[in-house]
Amino acid sequence: MDSKGGIRAGDRAPTGPALPAGWADALVGLITLAGLAWGWQTRADPALAPQGWPGWWIGLVAALLMAASGAFSWRKRVATARGSVAAWYNAHILCGLAGADLALTHARFAWGAINSNFASVAAVLVVISGLIARYALAPARRSSSGVLAALAEGWHYAHLPLFAVMVMAVLLHVYMAHAY
Repeated sequence: MDSKGGIRAGDRAPTGPALPAGWADALVGLITLAGLAWGWQTRADPALAPQGWPGWWIGLVAALLMAASGAFSWRKRVATARGSVAAWYNAHILCGLAGADLALTHARFAWGAINSNFASVAAVLVVISGLIARYALAPARRSSSGVLAALAEGWHYAHLPLFAVMVMAVLLHVYMAHAY
């Protein structure tokens, strides 16, 4: 601190007690599971039917969250964007999980028209691909094995196309739901 009580360059902010490693992942997992449980419990509720306003809004928010998760790909490539890449990555994960959670709630955990089925399967595949990246590929990138590192880098070429397919499937679903 300087003589006026201000913080000088290089001073660190005081930190609180350290939280156990993995607490954020556990919290996000619990919230996601709670959301899935709520969606499962309310799947037969006529007030939340996808054709009604509440169900429509759930689907819209799901689509917007999944689209917002794609902003992370943009952030990685723009050095002048605000916020750290780590913060954007965390937002990417939260938006992707919450969006998929709401999408399954919107779909009522049931099979319907082929276009909505395709959008649901694409969303689930994107989430599974992201979970693989989060928990399996991070150690592989740090590995000294060239094969594991190559697989980790190659994963990116599957996750992004799956995301693009999901976006197109959701757009088709929205068009078909409102056109017919």
